[in-house]
Amino acid sequence: MANTVQIKRHSSNTNTTPPGSLASGELALNQADKKLYVGRHNNSSVEVFHLPTLQDLTYGNGLSGTVSSGTDDNSVSLALDVTDSNVFATTSAKGLASFSSDNFAVNSGVVTIKTGGVVNAEIADNAINGAKIADDAVDSEHFAAGSIDEEHIANDAVTAAKIVDGIALAGNCSTTGNFTVGGNLVVQGDTTTLNTATLTVEDKEVIIASGATSSAEADGAGIKVAGANASILYDDTGTQWEFNKPIEAQQGFANTTFDGGTY
Repeated sequence: MANTVQIKRHSSNTNTTPPGSLASGELALNQADKKLYVGRHNNSSVEVFHLPTLQDLTYGNGLSGTVSSGTDDNSVSLALDVTDSNVFATTSAKGLASFSSDNFAVNSGVVTIKTGGVVNAEIADNAINGAKIADDAVDSEHFAAGSIDEEHIANDAVTAAKIVDGIALAGNCSTTGNFTVGGNLVVQGDTTTLNTATLTVEDKEVIIASGATSSAEADGAGIKVAGANASILYDDTGTQWEFNKPIEAQQGFANTTFDGGTY
């Protein structure tokens, strides 16, 4: 005849009350809650200890558990709600990380940075220094227009050795101090304006109408005085200088004979 071994159990299949006491190593089954209890010795007394199952897990922050329908084994299906903001990582807690599609691409779990995807506003101050950037790795096309101004450049950080020869600067340029040109100064604009009190020219010869190849092309060249309506202009018709104001020569004119003619 076969023997049947049974552990302690509640007399009611609907009562969820745990056993009041158990001997050390003694088992008890709560049939209503499907929980197994054991008497556990803690050095001074025996306590009733519940053997936890998946149903005893604490869910939340986007994680939920559902007992499988129609089963007797307490199996639980876990689910993660990725729309719950609590599942994402913060500066103080680990979690899921989300990536902006403007800056990053994710393929089969691999995250890559798109070309030009990370802008300078997303990089901490002083996070990148010269040792972190390969030589010639960053050029003008990697900077957004207007992203670098004088506050982003350290004093004396830009030297002549770092400026390409023959560079062309777009827009207007100015200086508040002296500007010295070591080579020739070539101005290709339409107007040259000198706001100076004194103009000093070292050369002994000043050429006006440069580029003219004939007297006709130089017609009208000369000097005009603003405000006085005074001018000294070259006239091609008589191949002569014309003054539109009287001439005063306190020392006279050298090698010149005046003939008043007849009346």
